[in-house]
Amino acid sequence: DLDQASAENVDFYQLILTRDTVENTDDVVFHPTSVSYDPITDTAVLTFADNLDELVDPATGLPIGSGTFRLRIGTDEQTPAPPVHLDLAARVVSDLGTGGAVQVLFETDLVTADEFGSAMQVIVTSSDHSQTGDPAGPKIDVRDNIIRVDLDNTPGNETTAQELVDALNAEPRSAALLTASIANGNAATIVADEFLDLQPIELVGVGSSFDTASPLGVLAERTPDPLNPGQTVLGPTSVIVASRIDPQVYKLEYPGSNDEPGHRSVQDVGSHVGAADSDEGITEIEYNFRTNIGSVLDLQGVPQPSFNVITEQQKERAREALQVLSRSTGIEFVETDNSGVTIATGALNTSPFGPTVMLDSGANWDDQYGENWFQMMMTSVIRWLGVVGSGELPPGTLMAGTSLLGTTTTGRPPVAYDPLTNSTRATLVPTGTAFGDPDLLFNNPLEPVFPGDHDIVHLNYMYRPESKDIDLYQFEVQETGLFTAETIAERKRESSSLDTEISLYREDPIRDSAGNIILDSMGLPLIERTLISRNDNYFSNDSYLEMVLEPGQYFIAVAASGNSNFDPVIEDSGIGGKTEGLYDLRLNFRPDAVNSIIDADNVGRTEAPAAAQATALDGDTNGVPGGAYNFWFQTRPVERQLNFAGDGTLFVDGQTIRLVDNEGVTRVFELDSNNRLSTSGNNVTRIAFSASTINPTSAMTVATTVEQAINAAGFGVKASLTRELQFTGDGSTMTDGESITVRDRFGASHTFELDLNNAAINPNNPTLIPFVGASADELATSLADAINAAGLQVQATAVGDRVVIDGATDVSETGANVVVTNTTALTLYGERSVTLSATGRGVTTTGRTIFVDKSATQGADGTAARPFRDIDDAIAAAKAGDVIRVLGNGGDDGNVATVGDNLAYQIGFNQLGQTLEDGSTLEIPRGVTMMIDSTAIVQLRRARIGVGSSAPGVDRSGGALQVLGTPHLLTDDGKVMVDAAGNPVPGSVYFTSYHDQTIGKDLFQFTTTPARGDWGGIVFRDDVDRADGNFVYDEEGIFLNYVNHADMRYGGGVVIVDSIPQVIDPIHILRARPTITHNMITRSADAAISATPDSFEESNFHAPRFQRIEFTSDYSRIGPEIRGNMLIDENDPNSANTINGLFIRTSTPAGNDIKKLTVSGRWDDTDIVHVMAENLEIAGTPG
Repeated sequence: DLDQASAENVDFYQLILTRDTVENTDDVVFHPTSVSYDPITDTAVLTFADNLDELVDPATGLPIGSGTFRLRIGTDEQTPAPPVHLDLAARVVSDLGTGGAVQVLFETDLVTADEFGSAMQVIVTSSDHSQTGDPAGPKIDVRDNIIRVDLDNTPGNETTAQELVDALNAEPRSAALLTASIANGNAATIVADEFLDLQPIELVGVGSSFDTASPLGVLAERTPDPLNPGQTVLGPTSVIVASRIDPQVYKLEYPGSNDEPGHRSVQDVGSHVGAADSDEGITEIEYNFRTNIGSVLDLQGVPQPSFNVITEQQKERAREALQVLSRSTGIEFVETDNSGVTIATGALNTSPFGPTVMLDSGANWDDQYGENWFQMMMTSVIRWLGVVGSGELPPGTLMAGTSLLGTTTTGRPPVAYDPLTNSTRATLVPTGTAFGDPDLLFNNPLEPVFPGDHDIVHLNYMYRPESKDIDLYQFEVQETGLFTAETIAERKRESSSLDTEISLYREDPIRDSAGNIILDSMGLPLIERTLISRNDNYFSNDSYLEMVLEPGQYFIAVAASGNSNFDPVIEDSGIGGKTEGLYDLRLNFRPDAVNSIIDADNVGRTEAPAAAQATALDGDTNGVPGGAYNFWFQTRPVERQLNFAGDGTLFVDGQTIRLVDNEGVTRVFELDSNNRLSTSGNNVTRIAFSASTINPTSAMTVATTVEQAINAAGFGVKASLTRELQFTGDGSTMTDGESITVRDRFGASHTFELDLNNAAINPNNPTLIPFVGASADELATSLADAINAAGLQVQATAVGDRVVIDGATDVSETGANVVVTNTTALTLYGERSVTLSATGRGVTTTGRTIFVDKSATQGADGTAARPFRDIDDAIAAAKAGDVIRVLGNGGDDGNVATVGDNLAYQIGFNQLGQTLEDGSTLEIPRGVTMMIDSTAIVQLRRARIGVGSSAPGVDRSGGALQVLGTPHLLTDDGKVMVDAAGNPVPGSVYFTSYHDQTIGKDLFQFTTTPARGDWGGIVFRDDVDRADGNFVYDEEGIFLNYVNHADMRYGGGVVIVDSIPQVIDPIHILRARPTITHNMITRSADAAISATPDSFEESNFHAPRFQRIEFTSDYSRIGPEIRGNMLIDENDPNSANTINGLFIRTSTPAGNDIKKLTVSGRWDDTDIVHVMAENLEIAGTPG
């Protein structure tokens, strides 16, 4: 049970209008006006100020309308603010010992400040240049990043601050490092004192040590709220620092030269490496797979084009070879369209256009990873990079020519280098041939490791892995909370080549054995810094870490992957990184929620504060107290609207609006601009409009004409425009007796009279609206209330000085102080379906809620009063934006608890191959959300339920399915419903076999027995829609697909999907992330649940693809949300599924391909067994 007070605290419930976007900057948050919690049934009823679609947006004062909502339950945390960008700069102000008479600013950019890996220093001294023989004025000497300035203190010629500034800016070497300027004070102040004794002025970039770390301040600092005394305001919880890992000066050579001590000197081999790397930073080399690679001479000696015949498989092997070389050396290979070195398979007698690495197209290559094409391509690239064959080295060294297929001969590798064209050519080595010195094998078999150790030594000598830049940041947290840090480099919109590694350090005081803090000689605490977390690759090459932090000081370091053995106590202590480039560091800190819904346990204890004793609601259902529960759903009105836009120049002559009423009567309304109808038949009504550019018909006029035509068409559909009534004055301008008359679609009307003296003037028994002393806004509110109380079938809403009226077919007024305007929104009543012509323009439809009830009678239009009986009829009537509600029923006895006689929805085929009454299959249409309510029964045979597109070109994107079962049913008075044995009646939604006679009324005349695999399951898939670029809800952080408290039996069968027979599991997930909670799945012929590897993608929505508008997300998503499911009936040991777990589905239906993990994914659903039948391949991004 929950604590009653906390469960009824409205602050712990947030209804968030998402506007169908992932960013929360456009969200609107509402709290219920009251919450009623029943501890006996464990239910909470939320009451809001109005119907959800009529809640008022505080920013506009208008109703929000229908939309997609997220209900957040658990804590009172506010929506986090967007991230704050911190601008770091290297600048220092010094008064140069003048006591503040003048201040000089020294500044530089971060790249220059970081160039040498340590702080830039300006060392200022002073001497009498008349005695030393130095020229008058400041003397400047620059070595690396140290600037030494000797000021002239010659009497009568002392250096001033302005002279120092001018000298630093005029000296080319110092000006390349920094800029000096007068920040404040008198520029003529003398700064060259005979007794000048200044500490070195240091300009630190980001900083590479604890002492020079860049301060980021306090994350999520609480400060007093100036508007609410006693309250606090939470500071920025998310910060972004933009920086880069820069190339820095490194003066040492790596080992591996020809004259290296211990290097074998073989006369026949000679030198086999080029010059040592002398450039700063990582070498970037571009490559391409261009088609036209050069020319060859034909038999007549005429040049003919030579083409690259490299296959896609070989391109992938080339990318992998270059990636492997990048990870071992200081080279970054970048693929381009046509610049850089060309990687080719072609004719070896080609005269290439430029640098080329070519393998013989006439050879019989094996292009699998590690086989001869791969080996020879890597060998050829290494040769092109400047490493010559070294046959004296042991096998396993590529440049010894080693083939891992055998070891029979010794010699140089068959790679020819042409210095004139800077190209290499290579052919296939005969099978069983190897190069290198076989005596150095020592009878040990070769392992397929690329490149070899000696290859790496030689390459590192020529291309040093010298990325040594370390960016260290310091921050503080003042309370316990969840901390995350991530780098965005590869994922930047303009991808960076940087592969990051981040390290988190905690600062702690040193304590003695008694726990007392040890102080130094100055009385300050001795401190130590401890590495507490580190991550290299998480989101591909970008780093991420997440952990709970206690209050204290912390440091976080960013470096290139490979540069991990640095010591932050010492500046510039890193080396070994293999990449460089730009990155964004994003830090988020979410303090633990102070207030939340709590359990009833321990609340009454007095030995400690209640908050310390209480157990927080496990909102995120991860088994740990705390967190928030999120549930997404949609609202739609019960009637559809037609919206008209533009004018006669936009509408198309001949476009039609086809309406069908509940009895199947059809009427067509054709827009006509030339007095000639294109549609034949007696049921066509002409809607005239002018397409003239001089005087086109307005959209409002067309909408009004359509309204009148529909209402005069003599069938079951009625229409009414939304009308706005505005008060143009207040009570001081009104005239007694002015009136407003409203008529609804059923012909009823009522008059409302503006009244001065409580006496009606109008003879039609009007409702009086007193106006004395009333403002226009107050008059609008009074009129709206009066209209809603008049018994008309209309709805009035006051918005400022206006009244918006829906459902009226006419609103008229008398007097000059009230203006009535028709809008272009036309609401349809009694409409079964509407169809707009495909070529039409300027007319659109909005979504509505369509109801389905198996116990309904004929004459359906999809409203709650006249629901459809069959699901396929509802789908036929549905349009994108609709919500279909599939209801349960009580059957013959009217009792939903007795499921044996309840009418079931039947999908698929019977034993005779005939289609069942609700359709042969259930495919959720594009943009439609289906909700299946508690107690509904769905029987299937040889069928499945599909959500999402299943084949290219058939767009069912944006569809969603919500199975809304409940733990138990409640009676009308809110009590738990029990059966005859006194057991609670479950509120499940049932999915079972068409042959199951125990659930749902049996309408088949013969006895049937259900079997495992009688039907398939529910398929959630986004894979095709993602590939086709269609709309996908979870790319907007919206997770509508939801199966809760479903009872699923006899699934896991073979179903024909797009002409391909395939096994469909009861819950079948293909690159989607539905919520699957508290279901009973039994007697399946296959796995209870299955998912493809990419379904487990992890998103925190901070990657650039989500950050179109910068925001900070308060939730993340890791694959499907799978919790609390039962895969066997504990009362029936024979109810188990063939695979009682979550099956990782890696094979395709055709069986000729393997699905790999191509996203950053994680398995976090710990209460279900994950079953793998074969290895899971993780796809990389080579090249």
